Amino acid sequence: MKNVYQHANCFDDVVLYSTFFCEELGTEDPNSTLALYHYTNWEVYTSFIRKFHGELEIRLTNITAFDDKKEGYHVFPVLYGIFLEAYKDQLIDRDFCCQLLQELCDCNKQKNQLRKWYVLSLSDESDCPYLKENYACKNRKPGAIIGLHTLALTDLRFLNENAFLISQNEQPKRDTPNIFLRRVIYDKSVFKEFVYNSLKSAYKFRHQIACSHYSPHHLVRNFVDVYRLYCKDSNYKEEKEVRLIVDGNVVKEYPASFSFETRCSKLRSRYSDKCQHNDVCREHLYLYLPESALYHVEHLSISPASTSTSSADN
Repeated sequence: MKNVYQHANCFDDVVLYSTFFCEELGTEDPNSTLALYHYTNWEVYTSFIRKFHGELEIRLTNITAFDDKKEGYHVFPVLYGIFLEAYKDQLIDRDFCCQLLQELCDCNKQKNQLRKWYVLSLSDESDCPYLKENYACKNRKPGAIIGLHTLALTDLRFLNENAFLISQNEQPKRDTPNIFLRRVIYDKSVFKEFVYNSLKSAYKFRHQIACSHYSPHHLVRNFVDVYRLYCKDSNYKEEKEVRLIVDGNVVKEYPASFSFETRCSKLRSRYSDKCQHNDVCREHLYLYLPESALYHVEHLSISPASTSTSSADN
């Protein structure tokens, strides 16, 4: 893996560069796919995506509402193990390792740290038996595969430009972008290599006076904030998941693209009436795309075990 820290010259750079791993999925990538697919049962399909006056309305789900209650927490034991290995490999000293572990423990204890994140789970597999059986047609019920043009999703990256501006003369307004489209990491060795590169550079600059306002707290928190939703247990690797993850705060910044209210109906989402305050979590966030972003919809009439599907609608 390319070491993005070779040009780092201070602790600030190390913290900033730690957002670069898990590169954005883009059409310039030779391994990119023209479409990404969402597998869902038929009951959810009718509320997941709607067409409305030439526009698509796609529903993202709050990460706290996922069936996997470990969502967002898979990264903690991984980082814990990597920090200890770094100390055993003499990459960092005992004191620095203890600081990292303490910061990780404190971060793990914080409550309500996932409520702002909304996720659209996708795959670049258009005909995946595992996803059909476990998501689209779970319990042998009818389901659907929804294909979206990758370009329509990567175009959302321009919304990050104002939030994550990097140049020689300007500092980013936030530590991390608020909209991501990236592949989930299942291989711990890949993540370990990246963290090792980061720790090596951070350890080098740990006593730099000019950057004393930064600390292991910022480094650890950056690891967690950026990768907690992209680092998953290898037991899930068959999903080959690509995630669009959005910070719920973008609603007020980009009202043309995101809203907690559906445009297809005047009825608000079931939690919206209770959400007059920012500390209340809403279950769904709606993304608006041009209708041309819909690649296809494949209806699965029965369980994939019977290998029967209906015709696709373009």
